[in-house]
Amino acid sequence: MKLQRLSKGLQKWSHRKVDNVKLQLAMAKEILHQLEIARDSLALSQGEEWLRRKLKGHCLGLASLERTIEHLRSRVLFLKERDANTSFFPPAGAV
Repeated sequence: MKLQRLSKGLQKWSHRKVDNVKLQLAMAKEILHQLEIARDSLALSQGEEWLRRKLKGHCLGLASLERTIEHLRSRVLFLKERDANTSFFPPAGAV
């Protein structure tokens, strides 16, 4: 019972955090895009240029985190599917 509660709690936490990563990445990309558009037509101030550089680094970090999350999800799915497939076959010494 405790493990089920823990599992549900971790899933809720994961959804909040993972969705937050996607939202942060989308927002950072949009702001970066707007700064790039503004940079094409006029010179950015020192603060705007600093923000643009920081957002680029932030986007790279968030994109890396998103890739890691997707890799872990696919790994968990693979393990679940493999476990489901092997449950039909008893272990070698069990027969």
